[in-house]
Amino acid sequence: MAVDQRQTRVSSWSIGELSRASGLSARVLRHWEELGLLTADRSPHGHRRYGPAQVTRLYQALALRRTGMGLSQIAALLDEQDPDPVTTLRAHVAELQEDLRRRGELHDRLAGVLRSLEGTCLTDRGEDQKAQVLMKVIETMTMFEHRASSRNSSGPVAASTRRTGRW
Repeated sequence: MAVDQRQTRVSSWSIGELSRASGLSARVLRHWEELGLLTADRSPHGHRRYGPAQVTRLYQALALRRTGMGLSQIAALLDEQDPDPVTTLRAHVAELQEDLRRRGELHDRLAGVLRSLEGTCLTDRGEDQKAQVLMKVIETMTMFEHRASSRNSSGPVAASTRRTGRW
């Protein structure tokens, strides 16, 4: 009885196989490699090969990415270069809570605009009325985007980054 060769050696996957399995493009995987999030061994012909340890690290990176963490934060945590991962995670949780609060506020404002539009057809309104309604929506969205961008440049993680020079 012949034994499957893949069972007798450590499995490895090509970048295409890893891309299909993870849902990340090969370009993203190469970018993550440039950032140090992922490493690849090379075949005798120079092709990237990913072993079990790299697949495990990719899984960890994907899990952290889904929490909304930035790639540099993820790299620091995975490389154990973060001087205080508990503080980093607490700061991230605080940012998420603030983001949820802001999104709730945006939801409430847009729901209010929707309520004011319900029962009337926007096409039945005059140009001035349409423009006023659309300006209200634009102002709401702009305010939300402005708050989100100011948070990204001045939030707890950004402050931590300025202090430590990391991320």
